[in-house]
Amino acid sequence: MRWGNWNACPSPEIHVAALRYWHHRYGAELIGLNGDTINMRASRRPSTKAEALNLARDQFYYCADIVYQGTETLAPLAAGLMDSDWWFFWWD
Repeated sequence: MRWGNWNACPSPEIHVAALRYWHHRYGAELIGLNGDTINMRASRRPSTKAEALNLARDQFYYCADIVYQGTETLAPLAAGLMDSDWWFFWWD
């Protein structure tokens, strides 16, 4: 995957590692990729609030914009991860 390593977007190696881990843990699959966004769908959602918060923290480290320009804190991101199979990341 030769995508990333610009602005705050991680290097390709980080994308591969994160997507591989999330696929193993949550059945997450890459659904869409364009110039600055990634869309994923997870077949398994976090089962507890603590697990959802840990996943939200991991996603924040991967893509801070989803919090800074989106949910503003980790709590609503974690709640969304428990309610939806769709994950969305973007980098400006």
